[in-house]
Amino acid sequence: MSGLPGLQPGCTVALGFTPSEGGEALLVLAERLRGSGQADGPVCDAIRRAMSERTGLTPHTVRLLPPGTLPRTSSGKLRRQEALRRFQAGTLAPPRRVGALGLALEVARATLAPLLGQRGSRP
Repeated sequence: MSGLPGLQPGCTVALGFTPSEGGEALLVLAERLRGSGQADGPVCDAIRRAMSERTGLTPHTVRLLPPGTLPRTSSGKLRRQEALRRFQAGTLAPPRRVGALGLALEVARATLAPLLGQRGSRP
């Protein structure tokens, strides 16, 4: 969906899926442009129109996602099937933001966990 305002370039996937009412349908998952203040409705409508004009297919479902939500490979490619699996499971969510304190706590926890495990400490 390159060229549509409000969308992160290169961060849109179109997938076939089975909606709750059955049959096969088209799902579009697109990440919003960081800092975009556009309302979801007009952006979703623009995606539907662009898909219909370019392919002749109209998406059943269009979801706008926060930046960074779509899963990626280690090289940065979008993992389409994993995105579909998470969408269907209701677990498609942006990564947690971790500040400096949170990062320090995670490092401490990872460093201390093996030491505590070796002592066989019990709660």
